[in-house]
Amino acid sequence: MPGDESEDEDGLLQHMLEKISDGDPWLSECEPGHTVDVVVTPLLSFHVASDLIELRNPASQKLWKMPELATRPDLFTRAIVYANEAGHRFKGKIISKLVSYKPGNFARDFFKNVKVPLEPTAVTVPIWEFNEHHMEWRVGSTTVPVLDVHELLAYIHNDLRLQCPEDKVRQYWQHLRSCGMPFATNHPGSDSHVPFSLYGDECSLGDPKDKVTAMFLTLTLFKPKKVRLGQFLLFAMKDEYMVHDSLATMTPILKHIVWSANLAFKGHYPVTDAFGNSLPASKRRKAGQLLVPDGTKFACSEIRGDWKWHERILRLRHTPVSKKVCFMCDAVGDDNCPAKYYDTCDDDADGPGWVSTEKTTAQFINEKVRPGILSPLGKADSPFK
Repeated sequence: MPGDESEDEDGLLQHMLEKISDGDPWLSECEPGHTVDVVVTPLLSFHVASDLIELRNPASQKLWKMPELATRPDLFTRAIVYANEAGHRFKGKIISKLVSYKPGNFARDFFKNVKVPLEPTAVTVPIWEFNEHHMEWRVGSTTVPVLDVHELLAYIHNDLRLQCPEDKVRQYWQHLRSCGMPFATNHPGSDSHVPFSLYGDECSLGDPKDKVTAMFLTLTLFKPKKVRLGQFLLFAMKDEYMVHDSLATMTPILKHIVWSANLAFKGHYPVTDAFGNSLPASKRRKAGQLLVPDGTKFACSEIRGDWKWHERILRLRHTPVSKKVCFMCDAVGDDNCPAKYYDTCDDDADGPGWVSTEKTTAQFINEKVRPGILSPLGKADSPFK
């Protein structure tokens, strides 16, 4: 990916967070809509970033670690305490207003000051929660705000006017087919479908154990000078509360994202939600209408992330520390094996030993994916049950 070389060393999301915590000056110049503005606060993702990171006192820097201020009164109360400890020595106007209100109507005060151009969908997910009565962690449930892919793409195209030239879009698909890319040769879309990518990652909030998992949307053909300027946040959640067994927490989120991506492919707003139920009143206004007036449609062309992300989301058998290091073939990290992954065999007409072990789609599912639930990222275009 283009951009600063340092962005790939510890992961893009971690690099973005470090820039935010250091008060990178580019943040104050970002236009509304760049969800890169806030990494750990999805409900503030369009407007409040500079307020959260322009804190001048170390004590007040605890503020930017707090997600979901609007729905978590306890976090709002703590934010006010930290602001008082810091002597309110920060110049963020929105946060200054938020921490000046008296406790009691946090959600009202939040949305009175923060105008979010898109309304996220509340997706119900299982989480780990601490049961104080039994003094143990148990599986409970909560809702996570997730921005709809189709709505975000429409907002980027119609409101931000960030539009891919039609000739570049056609060249993209034609180039993939000319190279024999199976995905492109069998793709059901047209050469006018604007490609977008889904990117997932995690980062640490100071303490290595304090992690946040997030997913972003990017326009595949949009190459800004800084990679993080092209990352649009879909959701973020603290990793410690996520139930990773059988992809329990991520499955409802991924199902919703896949459903929304399918709508972007067809180019219309939905008339029901991902499960065939009625839409919320706020989302019925555009039901059935075109996403873009000129009929522009979108297609997911990439799933991006590091090895750990793919291993988790696709439920791969092989982890970043496995002896078998590839999920597409039988390459191994063994000097005595003919299929060692670092063998290029430039002088061998047959190529490296691992070339002949590349997997088909069926072999990938049967041999490389863990038994049990399959990742919703492969779900066909139909309502989820």
